[in-house]
Amino acid sequence: MRAMVRVLKNPDFMRARLVVYAVVAAYTLLMLFFDPFEYSCSPESPCPGCGFRTGFWLVLKGKISEGLQANFFVGPFLAFAALSVFDVGLCFFVFVRSHSAGVSSK
Repeated sequence: MRAMVRVLKNPDFMRARLVVYAVVAAYTLLMLFFDPFEYSCSPESPCPGCGFRTGFWLVLKGKISEGLQANFFVGPFLAFAALSVFDVGLCFFVFVRSHSAGVSSK
C-alpha cells in the first residue's frame, strides 16, 4: 500500500496524469462544441458514439435516465470525469501541502 501511495505522490506521475486529463478534456470539448467530423451512421447500425452529445446534455440538465438511454457510454464517461476532477484536486492538495511544508521549514 505504501509503495502505491509513493507512486501516486510521485511528481512525474502526477504531471503525467494531469496531461492525460487535459488531453481528454480538450478532446471532449472539441467533440461537444465543434464536432469537426462527418459521421456515416445509420439508424439500422448505430455506432457507439451515436447519441453521446445528446445524452451528455440530457444528464447535465438532470435527465439522467434519458441521457443514459441516448448513449450508454455517457455514464462511464461522467464517472471518469468525476474521478479525474477528484484526482486533479488531490494532486493540487499534495502539491500545495508539499510546497508549504518546504517553505515553513526554512
